[in-house]
Formats: sequence, C-alpha cells, structure tokens
Amino acid sequence: MKNKDPYGLRKMSLEELCSWIAGHNEITSGGKAMNFLGKCELQRRMENPNALRSWIAIGISVIALFAALVTLSLKISDLRNQARNINHPHPSDITHGGSVK
Repeated sequence: MKNKDPYGLRKMSLEELCSWIAGHNEITSGGKAMNFLGKCELQRRMENPNALRSWIAIGISVIALFAALVTLSLKISDLRNQARNINHPHPSDITHGGSVK
C-alpha cells in the first residue's frame, strides 16, 4: 500500500508544520514540492471543521424533511377520514328524522 503521508505531516503540530513549510521555501528545486505538500496539509486542517459542520447540517436537514413528510402523511390521513365521515356518517350521528346531527 502506498504511504499517503511519507513526511509525517499529519502527525506534526501546527507549529511544527508551519516551521516545516518555512524550512522548505519555493525557490529551491526540491523545496517547491515540499512547500506545496505542507501548504496542502495546512489547508486540509483548516477546512476540516467546515466539513464537519456541513455533515451536521445535512443530517439536520434530513431529519427535518422526514418530520415534514410524516406530518404531511398524517394530515392527508386525517383529511381522508374527515371526507369519509362527511360522505358516510356513522349511524349514531343520524337522527330519527333522517338528517345528520
């Protein structure tokens, strides 16, 4: 399996990572790639909280959508029951004269 972190950048603290980036400047031929890798790791760390927030927002949205669908289905069921009662009243609701109470 290919090593995704050959320089141990993910294990470094933020201060160590910044020092590592500063030590590999973009001017030298080998330093340019090292500097780029360090900046990528720094950006990954800065975007990590945003990714977590976005997954939490998606989860809350899914729960809200589910609740709305349940509420809608219950409302439709209630309306059907009301319509059924209007068209076919219960025998106890009919008075002796044939009209509905």
